[in-house]
Amino acid sequence: MLFRILLCVSLCRFAMAASATTDTKYDEKATYDMTHWGLPSPGEIPEIYRCLNHKNFKETVIQSRDTWVIVFTNGTLETSWRSLANFWKGAILFAEVKQHGSVMLMREIGLSAQIEAKIAVTINTQNIGVVFPHGGEKMKRKYKVCENTGMAIKHVLKGLPSEEVVLSSMKEREEFMYFAYLSATPQIPVFAIAESKDVGKLFLAYYRVLAYMFKDYFRFAIFRTDDDQDIFKDIFSDGEPITNLRVPTMTALIPNIKNQEISYDSFPFATEMMGSIDFMSCVYWLYIVNDQYRPDMPRPTHSSYEEEEAEMKAIAKMLKKRATMLNQCNEGELRKEEL
Repeated sequence: MLFRILLCVSLCRFAMAASATTDTKYDEKATYDMTHWGLPSPGEIPEIYRCLNHKNFKETVIQSRDTWVIVFTNGTLETSWRSLANFWKGAILFAEVKQHGSVMLMREIGLSAQIEAKIAVTINTQNIGVVFPHGGEKMKRKYKVCENTGMAIKHVLKGLPSEEVVLSSMKEREEFMYFAYLSATPQIPVFAIAESKDVGKLFLAYYRVLAYMFKDYFRFAIFRTDDDQDIFKDIFSDGEPITNLRVPTMTALIPNIKNQEISYDSFPFATEMMGSIDFMSCVYWLYIVNDQYRPDMPRPTHSSYEEEEAEMKAIAKMLKKRATMLNQCNEGELRKEEL
């Protein structure tokens, strides 16, 4: 209770003087041993799943809660689709189905004869994608046929749950932090800045996947570069002009209470330490933040770090299992093509 009272009072102060109370607590040269989590390495996750067919479609796609994008090709995956698959690698699952295997799969999907005929003709000259949104079988049946990656991006975003909070005022930021720290299981606030268009939309897709996947342990917010910079520049800029920031970018803030005063440890996503920002590097970063701060966070008596750790391990196990399945199939497909 004391923590709640102090935090409530201190958050009001923080809204007025955050830049003076935020410290950066990370070492860009540090190395972190993450083997105890059993996460897949980025190299273990293929961009494209190439073993989808009418026999395994239901088990692989319909029974999965992940977003899937099936791309029908004449044997050549276009650069635009390959680039999109690479950008979303690990967050949005892509499968390529070549012309000789497309007819049976389209019938298994349940496409109308008219759409099936259109795809059969169109893939001679261009790739066609079918987006299966996040969720169970009912949602998967609301698939969308997309003639280009722009349409696919639109429907992928539309189908993802929006657990992230878009902040546009200091009051919203204050309330966001308050509810994060005082949740039944303490949530670490994560802030991101992204553009409103282009790369910002691509980033938003896997940011939403992160926000949904880790919603019990982190609370995700996003600022837009065209919003009032006063509400986020103290978190990100560290005294530097906000225009110098490379976006998208992320940071986490953790409360540090001493002598009834609160300060915040800032742990930014540092490309020097994590490499380029993508889905799996963000996953690794979240686990590093978790290791550094969660054990010491105040929590209700009915909540324990051991329980939180077990559930975080369950997420890591799921990611590893999925990567293993995709890799085993792709390796088999490659061997077959080499014969």
